[in-house]
Amino acid sequence: MERAQTVERALLLLTAFSEDEPEMTVAELTRRLKLSRTIVVRLLDTLAAAGFLERSARDGRYRIGLAAFKLGSLYAATNPLHTYVSNELARLASETGYTAYVGVLDQAEVVIISHHEGRLPVRFVWTAGDRLPAATTALGKAMLAHLETQQLDAILGTDQIRGLTERSLATRADLDRQLAEIRERGWAVAQDESAVGITAVGAAVLNGNGAPLCGLSLSFLDYPHDPARFSDLGSLVHQAAQRATERVTYYERYGHRAVTTSSKRRSRFIAT
Repeated sequence: MERAQTVERALLLLTAFSEDEPEMTVAELTRRLKLSRTIVVRLLDTLAAAGFLERSARDGRYRIGLAAFKLGSLYAATNPLHTYVSNELARLASETGYTAYVGVLDQAEVVIISHHEGRLPVRFVWTAGDRLPAATTALGKAMLAHLETQQLDAILGTDQIRGLTERSLATRADLDRQLAEIRERGWAVAQDESAVGITAVGAAVLNGNGAPLCGLSLSFLDYPHDPARFSDLGSLVHQAAQRATERVTYYERYGHRAVTTSSKRRSRFIAT
């Protein structure tokens, strides 16, 4: 039990770091974790010795180390979902010139996992690790549309929901109306809801049970305003999400063979 508690504390310490706080002192981590200084120092020494943390020689602050980066890189290199979705992101950005994103749900928020920048000179970019209220983003709303009512109640509540701009949806009733439309057409739209002037369309990538694994989106400046563009881009993102869903479903059914099969078989089953 004591060993399990130590592991849990070490993981909590690692996840305390973020883009907003990439470096922290012993005192800051002690306050954040609400643990004794002795325990925090012991955890820091162990994690630093293993390469999961680094300590600045200049001011003594700690930051994420190379070992953590290697683990994250291994996830990206070996996770078939990452491979399939990355291909679709590149394709979307290439076809449209807009920035394409992939994100996952974490309770009432979406976490941006990756993006592929478009070629247009004017663009707005969220980066990996950024968190946004799910109901303010197209990819977030697309994923929420595939949850059961009980799940939505648990993560969003039934009354007010969190927004970021004056255009953000304010209530669950407003969101539920949009989710019904999203289920009908297969893709979502968010206009000025996460950032003023930014419009996005998104769709969900699903597993074999129909649950959302991640969401894809295209983000663009809606100027001049063109409602027809929403439909065209929404269809593109929906098609990309469907292709990724088909590949993921095939992988779930056939496992490692789905990505190690011969080139002939791969082109037959999982090629774009």
